[in-house]
Amino acid sequence: MTLDRSFFAQLAPVLPTFLPPPEMARAAGVKCPSIFAPASWSLGSVHALGAMAHLVEGGSIVETMQTIAQLLSRRALAKRLLSDDDTATLFEAAILSSLLAQKVGLSEEMLRELGLVHAVAKPAQAMTQFPAAQARAVVDDRRRAQFDAAALTAGRDSLRESLSRVGQAVARAQGHGHDDPRDNPALARAVAAAFRAGAPSGAVQEVIDDARHGYFTAGPQSANHEPPILTGAEIILSDKGALDGDLWLDAARTGCTFSFGRRRIEPLAVVRLSAFEPTSQLSQLTSLCAVWLLALRVMRDDDAPLALGYCDGAALIMAHGVAYGSPESSALLNRVFAAMGRGATLLADGLGAPHLIANFGPSADYQSLCALGADSHGLEPIPTPQIEIPLGGEATHFGLRPAVTKALEALNFDLQGVTAQIIGTRTLHGAPAINVEALRQRGLDDIALLAIEEALTSARSLRAAISPWLLGPEEVALACGCSVTDVMQPGFDLLSKLGFSSQDVRQAERHILGSAFGNGHDWAKLSGLHMAFAPPSRDDRLALIGALPQEIRTHLSFALVLEKGEDGRILLPSLVAQVANLGIIGFTITLPTPRFETPSYELERFSHVTEEPKIERVEVVVERVVERLVPQPTTRRRLPDRRKGYIQKASVGGHKVYLHTGEFDDGEIGEIFIDMHKEGAAFRSLMNNFAIAISIALQYGVPLEEYVDAFVGTRFEPSGDVEGNDSIARATSILDYLFRELAVSYLGRDDLCELSDDHHQYMPTDMGGLEAAQDAARFVSKGFARGSVPDNLVSFPSRETRPAQGGDALALSVKATATNARVSSQTAPHYEGNPCPECGHFTVKASISGLACDACNWADNRHRDSG
Repeated sequence: MTLDRSFFAQLAPVLPTFLPPPEMARAAGVKCPSIFAPASWSLGSVHALGAMAHLVEGGSIVETMQTIAQLLSRRALAKRLLSDDDTATLFEAAILSSLLAQKVGLSEEMLRELGLVHAVAKPAQAMTQFPAAQARAVVDDRRRAQFDAAALTAGRDSLRESLSRVGQAVARAQGHGHDDPRDNPALARAVAAAFRAGAPSGAVQEVIDDARHGYFTAGPQSANHEPPILTGAEIILSDKGALDGDLWLDAARTGCTFSFGRRRIEPLAVVRLSAFEPTSQLSQLTSLCAVWLLALRVMRDDDAPLALGYCDGAALIMAHGVAYGSPESSALLNRVFAAMGRGATLLADGLGAPHLIANFGPSADYQSLCALGADSHGLEPIPTPQIEIPLGGEATHFGLRPAVTKALEALNFDLQGVTAQIIGTRTLHGAPAINVEALRQRGLDDIALLAIEEALTSARSLRAAISPWLLGPEEVALACGCSVTDVMQPGFDLLSKLGFSSQDVRQAERHILGSAFGNGHDWAKLSGLHMAFAPPSRDDRLALIGALPQEIRTHLSFALVLEKGEDGRILLPSLVAQVANLGIIGFTITLPTPRFETPSYELERFSHVTEEPKIERVEVVVERVVERLVPQPTTRRRLPDRRKGYIQKASVGGHKVYLHTGEFDDGEIGEIFIDMHKEGAAFRSLMNNFAIAISIALQYGVPLEEYVDAFVGTRFEPSGDVEGNDSIARATSILDYLFRELAVSYLGRDDLCELSDDHHQYMPTDMGGLEAAQDAARFVSKGFARGSVPDNLVSFPSRETRPAQGGDALALSVKATATNARVSSQTAPHYEGNPCPECGHFTVKASISGLACDACNWADNRHRDSG
């Protein structure tokens, strides 16, 4: 039978006749190239349809829709379903206007049949059906696949991370042996961790070799590789058959669906019910259903059943301000489905074939729903009140869903006030505790505050918006008064370092980000306003479905939320008979907890918890097992008997102090001695014992950095100007001076000193041209050279070990050395054997007028006895 203009004449009063709106360019960001789309479309819808239709740079959604409408009208003429070209023009205009107005969306399968999706695109995998008797084998197979995929993902990530640390350990070290685990302790630890992660030794060696030449590759570049996805599986339940409780749970965890044996027909087109609100537009819904059922007949054979799907039913209910599952919601849906049924009847009268209005819930094409801008599948509840809206590029912002906004307006609520409570103000201005003024007082400049304001539009937590990665590690280190290394450490909390408490963060977060983030109760605030926003329970869903007409329920599938009884047992097996009596085609089980492969953000905060100490089980006489902590033994590193170091004489506020250091063979400091005079026996004894304590701690491995951080900046007398030190001009105490001197000499902390022109005056520059037989740096004081030992120092061979050849040059070198030794011996001072009676130092020497002490300038003007 052929449809003529008379068929469209009865639809003319309600058929949309507007032309396509003008095009505008939309920046689709990284997920999709920049393409043209109607101005009314959201960027998320542009993303989804662009990905479905494989639009390239500069493509046009309007042109794609025009192509679809033309193809359908031509096929309708070719199949003689339309009488003439004028009727085909009406049919094409109705198809195009409904597509551009986002009232109807197409599945990827229909785009493929129309030739708009290239052959390289993978077709949707068909659902595989299994009887209930095979459920155990099917579920075990799928569960095994989940474990294998998780092990593959975890192992790949762990291996890549461990190999990356090996390369970083090589890159951070400098000097000879930086790529040798025997000389680089950090590299040794990284290699050990890589072996524990299962890395082959060859892979570890490859990373070390690459890092030595400046290449850092630790595995494939695609770090976001998705694990294998399980194909769809459907378990057919009989009227008598039911699964065991644990099998229900495992089947739900592996994504199985359940049906009662009736045939499932996937819709090629989906109607967005929320587009026909208010209900005065239901006459347009009737006409639209008739037109699109005709379009589906064009795509299918004459005897094939047709299925026109629907979505956003919950959004339609909420937009009217009624509660899900209430009698008002059932009555509203019955009116909507009656309008759709009249459209099916109109086409059936014309073509004489039955038609279906179907909803298959989560099995419907997800991409088509995104392209429509729908909030949920079929009659499924809306998941969250807020939605993240892309703005172009990587920029997004949060807002309330359109259905929530319409419901607030219908119920006469303060839309702006409720939005601020749910989404937050998204600005620092006016926020409690943490605001613009508080952050500016703590050292953040206007550029940093502007960056935070921009990040708050799409932030899910305040710590993510105010982070070192956003503001820059150097700026954060300056504001917090710490080093960049501390800022780069995992778990660095900028807000805590700035002096904000956890209560301050919670108060500011509630004001800035609203109540929808961080607590997991997205609907809590709205539910207190009206029952229309209350998340529906399982009984609400069953009540809503039970009130629908039987012809609708026959082709309906919905999600059943997993619940437990008071005794903790799963109640799903007892509900199978109740669900089957509804006459639906099938159902899925929705888990309230994260699925196997879904990350749990509640548990991620424990990811950096250190391992427990090793526990040794000891069996005692009473045959009782106890646990005893075995701490890692700490050994003392002894200094060599003949050691190097340096002596620094200085005066702090007029009080002389001598600092003696002793070093290990590798140049690290191992001991200190502090000598003062005119301070009294008690003070001198305290300083001596303090130096002994520091020395022992250094030999047990306590870092010098800890002492520098603890004692630099301490204030007590004596203090003031420092004389005799080429790096430090003033000190607030003796300890401040001593540990600033050690930090400059052994840690390279030039930030703690006032450098002079002769800062490196003690650094040797040339020691001759002979090759060294051993490492000369072992015999040079690292502290005396300010940590900068030259690389051209050599050791001269002794008289017993020097080679025979090259005698002339060697003889000249030995002669020069001997000459220097004689000059040095002639000019060296001669000290008396007795200590100074004033300071106790053995620095008393003879002078013209008598005896004098080099340490304290004590002098005895009496002439020595001639005897």
